[in-house]
Amino acid sequence: YQRRVHGMKEAGLMDSPKRDWTHFNSLFWDFETNHIYLNSRTLATIWKLDKATGTIVWRMGQHGTLTPMVSGKVVPWPFGEMHSVEMVAPSGGAFVAFVNKCYVHGSSNVWGGKKRRNSCVVRLTVDERAHTVHISHPYFFPPQDVWGDVDLIPGGNRLITRKSDIIELDPLNRVVWRLFTAPFLMYRSERVYAGPVVKLVRNQNLTLHIWNARIHRVPNHGWVRVFQGPHLIWTHRFEFLPHWQVTRVPLPPPVRSPFRVQVGNLEGQSTSLECP
Repeated sequence: YQRRVHGMKEAGLMDSPKRDWTHFNSLFWDFETNHIYLNSRTLATIWKLDKATGTIVWRMGQHGTLTPMVSGKVVPWPFGEMHSVEMVAPSGGAFVAFVNKCYVHGSSNVWGGKKRRNSCVVRLTVDERAHTVHISHPYFFPPQDVWGDVDLIPGGNRLITRKSDIIELDPLNRVVWRLFTAPFLMYRSERVYAGPVVKLVRNQNLTLHIWNARIHRVPNHGWVRVFQGPHLIWTHRFEFLPHWQVTRVPLPPPVRSPFRVQVGNLEGQSTSLECP
């Protein structure tokens, strides 16, 4: 780093845009595995670092050690200037990212059609054994040179923040709603619910799918209460999984319909769900 700065001073570049040669804009620590993930917008690369040893586990992107793939085919890395890289699966298994520039670094148009320099949001799924990253679920929009944010929210929808609007997309890239914020410009946004999000899944057993009211980077404690009529028949404590992963809580066999479920967190928020 010192050599790079000295060379830039010698070349008279310290007052030019080229001085921002890394522009790190996303950093988070996975407490469970003790790994750090770091994204450089300028270098178009994400690093996975072992916090205990400081070693690089892998690099993803323009200077990556992971082979990029789309629909099972190897492709050149098609993105530049990524923002808001968020882990959405355990141990760095998958990420979502907001990309300012698509189809740069000499790559071909990997999704067909004419070559474009649009912006997009994507999902990046890592296979560490195969040393690959699978690029999927792209959603394109007109070029946006700076800023941008994307979050995977409960139920599989994505919340996208652009400079002048916020969009929620369903898993099929259909717009659920859009909020125009101009003339005010938005850098990032976060979804916050009034209480935990709860869904009852009926299969061989009854299972609750639960997400906390807002995203957390570490596990948080929660509780479940089940009522049959006015009577409390079951109570259970659990941990919300971090990074808004779905937390599954199986209900015991004595529970039968109709019943009411109440789910709460340690912040005093709770949600009730009637189960006919």
